Amino acid sequence: MMEKEQQKEKLIEICQIGFSHLESTDKQWLKTKETTSFALEFLIEINTSSDIESLLSFREKSLTLTTLYCNLIKEDVDSFIPSLNCFYSTILDINKRLDELYLDGKKQQEADQDQQQENNQVLKEKQQSLIETYKFISLTLLGTFCLLFPSNESLLFESIPYLFKLSKFQHSTSLIYSTLSSEIINQPKILAKYTKEFIYFSKENSNCFSILSSLYQYNTIDFENNISILVESFQSTENKTGILAIFSEISKYNPIILVPWLPKLKSSLLQISSSSQFSIILKSISIKYPSAISPLLGDIMDAIEKIDILKYSLPEVIGSCGPESTCEAFNFLMKMIKKQEDSSFKSSMDSNVLISILKGFKSIQKVSPLLLVNHVSLFEKYLENTGTSSESISSLAQSIIDDISLVTTTTLQPPFHELNLDILESIDNNIQSYNIQISQQQSPFNSKDNILNFINSNSTFVSTIFNTLLEFPITPFKSDFKFNSSSSKVVEEEEKEKEEKEKDKQEEKELEQLNLTFINADQKVELVIVDKENINIWIKLDLLKQLVNLPSFLNDESNGIKYDLTNPFLNSTQIKYIFSELLKLFKKDHHQQQTNTNISSPIGNSNQVTNNDNLLSPEKNQQQQNHSLVSNLEPISSDDSKPPVIVTTPPTTTTTTTSNTISNGHSTVNRSVSISSFSTINQQHEGSLVKKSKYLGRKKTLWFSITDTALIAYSSKNHNTNTLQVGSGGGADQIKVKIPFSKIIEIVPDVKKKENSFAIITEKRKYYLSAQSQNEQKEWIDQLQNAIKLSNSVNSNNNHEETDLTSISSASQSPITSPVQSPNMKSTNSKNPPKLKKSKLSMYFNFKKKD
Repeated sequence: MMEKEQQKEKLIEICQIGFSHLESTDKQWLKTKETTSFALEFLIEINTSSDIESLLSFREKSLTLTTLYCNLIKEDVDSFIPSLNCFYSTILDINKRLDELYLDGKKQQEADQDQQQENNQVLKEKQQSLIETYKFISLTLLGTFCLLFPSNESLLFESIPYLFKLSKFQHSTSLIYSTLSSEIINQPKILAKYTKEFIYFSKENSNCFSILSSLYQYNTIDFENNISILVESFQSTENKTGILAIFSEISKYNPIILVPWLPKLKSSLLQISSSSQFSIILKSISIKYPSAISPLLGDIMDAIEKIDILKYSLPEVIGSCGPESTCEAFNFLMKMIKKQEDSSFKSSMDSNVLISILKGFKSIQKVSPLLLVNHVSLFEKYLENTGTSSESISSLAQSIIDDISLVTTTTLQPPFHELNLDILESIDNNIQSYNIQISQQQSPFNSKDNILNFINSNSTFVSTIFNTLLEFPITPFKSDFKFNSSSSKVVEEEEKEKEEKEKDKQEEKELEQLNLTFINADQKVELVIVDKENINIWIKLDLLKQLVNLPSFLNDESNGIKYDLTNPFLNSTQIKYIFSELLKLFKKDHHQQQTNTNISSPIGNSNQVTNNDNLLSPEKNQQQQNHSLVSNLEPISSDDSKPPVIVTTPPTTTTTTTSNTISNGHSTVNRSVSISSFSTINQQHEGSLVKKSKYLGRKKTLWFSITDTALIAYSSKNHNTNTLQVGSGGGADQIKVKIPFSKIIEIVPDVKKKENSFAIITEKRKYYLSAQSQNEQKEWIDQLQNAIKLSNSVNSNNNHEETDLTSISSASQSPITSPVQSPNMKSTNSKNPPKLKKSKLSMYFNFKKKD
């Protein structure tokens, strides 16, 4: 081992030779970790002399030695990765010295300018020489490594921790920021492992937020567990668009994780630069959990009225609210349409506004399927491609009308789905994990704020809350309750009596009865719970909503309600209880409402047309109050009387008969309505067929069923027709395809010469299906043709029959499976049904004919 003096002499000798004349043995000696460490120490040592002449003489050697090592690093960087700590430690030390030199320079400037002594002049020269030398060494070494990052993943990965430390120094910040910006784009998978460090780094360098969004898909956990840091930075930094870009990326994969933070982000609505990004976030959230949009509905409406450009994007978000706010959303969209129609100035941009409004109506129809049934005429006027209407507008209007036509008498509002058993199992597992982590805490949680901070630091627990809430299509809007205080025993002795009185004052009040009010579109329904155990379950549901910043329906603890903070989650058994109560409640109310509709508003009566500005403000119906246990839906605007309620008492719920007074024109009919099970679809023929997708041509096996009015496809054979909803996603019981017989033009066998196949041609598209054998193919075609003929004959007979109150009454007691026909809806059995205008290339390009 060489002595230090010998090493110094050899380093000086090598610096004089130069890199191009170095022998391989000298290069190998320089690459060793021991020599590298010594050489870097030597760089610092020769620049610490107090003699200005020595500093100037050694400056050339310092620059030469630095350049020599940079060339060696470029030639064989892998040999220096074990010595990275030495290089970066040297760079850090030099940056610290630079800060000290700048600080000394400022102090010197503050000194008396009249006392210009020779020592001060020497000190200035020394400082300037050191600053220039240190800058060269630091930036040259750091720049060399940064230049090699794109071609060496190991070098980049090992360097990231040092880069974050160096970013604190002013001289290196710009170089590090530009390098990281480039590498996040080129190598995001490697840098994603340092997501948490990047977030804290961006707090001090807010511009860096703009480049972090591409890391999310490679490290979702660190982003979601540090959302609180991002929100805090959002409120304090000017680079809000950069942070919103991160939230937009999160909303693509896990939007519900952002719901608790919406109140702190809603300020983006009033900023044109960030409102479009925030609307994208809201759209993603509304698809997953519409009720999260409802608390922001007023803010969104105010933003549209204040900032004109927002009317092109936010109306769609307004329609994406929960069932408790769809009535309010409908009325606002109606005002926007009327404003557009009354506007004297028409431009091409008006059609874009109308498209956004129609998308809002389409979103409302998904959440509240029955809300638009009586307003088909609102969309029919946009079917013709004239004036400001465009092909996209007419197509969207037709789509809404088609969705309304699929609504049947068995359609529940809000839509229900089957409970996901896998989700329930994961919820129970996460509750166990929560209990384990809570047991490891030094002190128990004694407030909601403590639980809130703990849950928000772990995205798994936030997801657990929303997985619970997503199982319920609707939650209570408000509540009323009755307390019961236990009485103390009478004590004869005066001292004991005083003690008992003091004890009673401190005793917590217990709920004796809980009245829950549900707002469902333009109607409301109440549920009364009197069982203590069940009351506690609903209280726990309210706590879950508060933990994710959703509105409380119990109006928090100001009313004396105490929450159990030991375990805020609902387990699978409690979830099933709430779901079953909701399903029973809305099934009975739907049946009651449908029976009343059949009596007072005959299906197919096209003489009743509503042209009011507010189509969802119905007249108040005078209904007799009764003491039955069955709930009855009534308009929200009617506050004169309290609706009947369902009282739930374990272990069973009694089904009773209710008497209602229903106004029908000028006559009043008293009806006794019996609550029975929901009607089911009358299946004539069913089996499995392979369906070819419309665009990609993918083949999927579905379970098809021929009913009285349509061919319906389900995702599986095990479907429950009582809870079916039309859609493309969701539970296993969801309707995947529904082809009404009135829309079928032709059935063609052996399509494209493929055996066992046949095509169903409708007005808008072709459905390609395949059976397992030729006999099955023939049977399906025969069954479909017979069903279509039977359906047409039934509809033809119904068109010539007069409908009186007696026939309607008898019909209401039997299952009804045909779609609800609105008074304003055109008949689907007419000879000339409305068709979409076909688009041709000639509409958009002017072709000249050849001579």
